[in-house]
Amino acid sequence: MLRRKRNIPSLPVIRLMQRRVGGRIKLHLPKNAILTKGRDADYSDYAIGFDPKKGRVWLQGIYGPNATSGRVPDDWLAASVDVTRRVWRFADLEGVDAKGKLANGNYWRYTGHSGESISYYDIGSNAAAYFDRIIDHACFHDWRDAR
Repeated sequence: MLRRKRNIPSLPVIRLMQRRVGGRIKLHLPKNAILTKGRDADYSDYAIGFDPKKGRVWLQGIYGPNATSGRVPDDWLAASVDVTRRVWRFADLEGVDAKGKLANGNYWRYTGHSGESISYYDIGSNAAAYFDRIIDHACFHDWRDAR
């Protein structure tokens, strides 16, 4: 009987084959996600859309050495009636993941660290839930890893 050897890729290799976007914080995109990308000399940005063109809202990401402070904008906090905040860590890096509800009933979220952020602002609950699922399944690209 002839036996063939089958190599099964490791989990990191499988994840590399999925459609993703981001700097060190990688978002795995749903199959039919609406995506735009941009780049300048010192940063890259992207946006993931929700809903049809009319009324479309966006999850926005930016990364680069001076792209963002990694702090929730003060005006977002001031406009909020409810805020939850947690700190996340990866190796020696620390970041923030904050969510809020505005007086009009819409939502915002800001996740990031110095040099990178992912956020949405003033959007309805369906779009917030869609974007939250994407953010909640993010992974961190360890640049120290040669893969």
